[in-house]
Amino acid sequence: MIRDILCQSETVQDIPVLQVAEADHFYEPLPTVLIQHDVRGRKDWELRYGYPLAQAGFRAVLIDAPGHGERGLPALSFDQMMLYSFWEMVQQTVVDLDTVRAELAGRGLLLPERLGILGISMGALVGFGALTQYPWVRALVSLMGTPDWIGFIEWTQQQWALRGEEFPLSAAQVAEQVQSLRSVNPIDWSERFAGKPILMWHGLADRVVPVEGHRHLLHKLQPAYSNQADALQLIEVPGQGHSPTPVCTDLSIAWFRHYLK
Repeated sequence: MIRDILCQSETVQDIPVLQVAEADHFYEPLPTVLIQHDVRGRKDWELRYGYPLAQAGFRAVLIDAPGHGERGLPALSFDQMMLYSFWEMVQQTVVDLDTVRAELAGRGLLLPERLGILGISMGALVGFGALTQYPWVRALVSLMGTPDWIGFIEWTQQQWALRGEEFPLSAAQVAEQVQSLRSVNPIDWSERFAGKPILMWHGLADRVVPVEGHRHLLHKLQPAYSNQADALQLIEVPGQGHSPTPVCTDLSIAWFRHYLK
């Protein structure tokens, strides 16, 4: 059955937000998925997930990360943002998701036991950060992400070296970034979310975010899922680069239907 869907734009504090849900139930509490875009994206681009989730009976909530969409910083180039502001942006978006969640909860629009996050690339890094810090995250879908933030920095350096290029940041700047993440690196705090449903999807030809972070988490957490093995999954796709495929939408909806509804 095709439902009438309402998409509403607003600002929560200084955070641009889109809410997408079935029109007849828009102002009622619903199972909710927060969708976080990738580093080159913006919230409205991820309506490709928002509308199908709304058709499936969820409230989809999408925000612009700092430096993106309505929060764009014209004076900051993409390269500058990636090199100097990326991790600050990731960590601020983790905080922003909780700010938006609290606002919507205060309006009575959420079901506290039915909240999940769908993250795409950078958005999946944000998702793992939120999963580590906030007990309200009940399920996660990570598309092309990694829970190993520090490992991602090290891998990126290695890729530059393999290409024979000099990494743009000095050793001191890299060490400063790594040090700033030591207390929040999700892979090192995975016991906080062990047992929660986590679906990971990764192309094996991905040259932007390595699959090893997902693999590491899978092996580390498997013992905690001995009685619910299906709740921790990694799907690896041979030949697929750093781009989701249409099947990701179906997989995400099925995951959240199973664990949030």
